[in-house]
Amino acid sequence: MYNEQMIQELRKRWNALQQALAREGGDAILITTNVNLFYVSGRIFSGAAYVRPEGDPLFFVRRPVGLKGGNVIYIRKPEEIALLEVAFFRISATSVIS
Repeated sequence: MYNEQMIQELRKRWNALQQALAREGGDAILITTNVNLFYVSGRIFSGAAYVRPEGDPLFFVRRPVGLKGGNVIYIRKPEEIALLEVAFFRISATSVIS
């Protein structure tokens, strides 16, 4: 879906956001506006991007259906984000330790 140049550009953007979060002592940032979603994902979708000071962002997607990736999580409503974020990182931490 993305060429290597776009992937490198997105990683550079994520890194800049993560450095700003770490510098300011933030836990995470939840991005929901179209222009900012495009900045962190390279596309516009209905949902949110969740960026932590380390690791790849999570993309909570309502629409369009069909986006793929290990960090794409489908939601029906925004209220699901908090519960799914906790579950995602608990599963990730368990799978790394095992």
